[in-house]
Amino acid sequence: MLPIRTAISLLLLLLLALPASGQPLLTATNTTPEIGDRYIYNLFNAEIVPVGNPGTNQTWSFSTLVPTGKDSVQILNPSNTPNPSPFPTASIVEQRGNDFHYYEVSSDSISLVGSDNIGFQTSVYDNPRTWLKFPLTYGDSIADHWTSLGLVGAPSPRTGNVAGHADGWGSLTTPEGVYPNVLRIKYKEHFEDSSGNGFLRSVDQEEYHWYVPGTALPVLYRRETIVQTIGGTIDTLYRAGFMEGTSVAAAAPLSTVTSLTVLPNPAGDVANIRFNIRESEEIDISVTSMTGIEVLHLPPSRFGPGPAEVQLDLHRIPSGFYLIRLHGVQGGSCSPLIVR
Repeated sequence: MLPIRTAISLLLLLLLALPASGQPLLTATNTTPEIGDRYIYNLFNAEIVPVGNPGTNQTWSFSTLVPTGKDSVQILNPSNTPNPSPFPTASIVEQRGNDFHYYEVSSDSISLVGSDNIGFQTSVYDNPRTWLKFPLTYGDSIADHWTSLGLVGAPSPRTGNVAGHADGWGSLTTPEGVYPNVLRIKYKEHFEDSSGNGFLRSVDQEEYHWYVPGTALPVLYRRETIVQTIGGTIDTLYRAGFMEGTSVAAAAPLSTVTSLTVLPNPAGDVANIRFNIRESEEIDISVTSMTGIEVLHLPPSRFGPGPAEVQLDLHRIPSGFYLIRLHGVQGGSCSPLIVR
């Protein structure tokens, strides 16, 4: 039996090793996106918005933000993207418009393994960039050195370093509601692009993410990017958004439709879409171009619960890249489509 003094000392060490009461903890279970998840962000002018203080028990108030636009984020199966072959280790894909970001997911981290912008650039990370590590709580850090290679046109190497620090936790307010248990992560990143002729540009980014355990993507983010080109020109860019939803539950993914697949893809005159419905409801199906123009629309039909399949007649649709969108009262899903 341990002496009382020794037992007390061990107990104090154990308590110090545990997160403080109420302090948020991010884990692979509560912060990993799932295929079929969909999030909507309201964008705002980040240049005039201060990020607030670091530390414990903070109150971050952004209740007066004025939206300037919207951004949709969809989590896809790599096999349902236009160009999955350069990213064989990817587990999930985050789609934002024409941008597809491929991630490798494990029990202790989420890492970026590559990106694909349709018709512009494909980048493969031979040394992936660690995005999150688990478990993560206040005071923890993320540090990584990464390298990637652009594959379109002349190969363009990119090397970078990222340092992340969970620098605060507390309560966050946005125009959508109050989040009482939020962890803020501050990222600082530097990377350089080069070519066969040498230096092309350098980029420095400072980014803040506010995470709620149980919601896989940040409920608020703010990014400042400073770009310096070979000619010495310096540009400063901002991007920021807050997630739609008035509570943690409301901010969770809207996905009554899951397991959406398209066969064949690329398709000719016909494509078959297969999906699963968690609860019986009417589903609206449409096909839109990458510029948002609707080229095909099917009247709402009731499906589910369970697996379903619909055949699309594409013979009047020009060749190109499109999005198939399925919408129901409780949310929906979308998937890229290539028409030959």
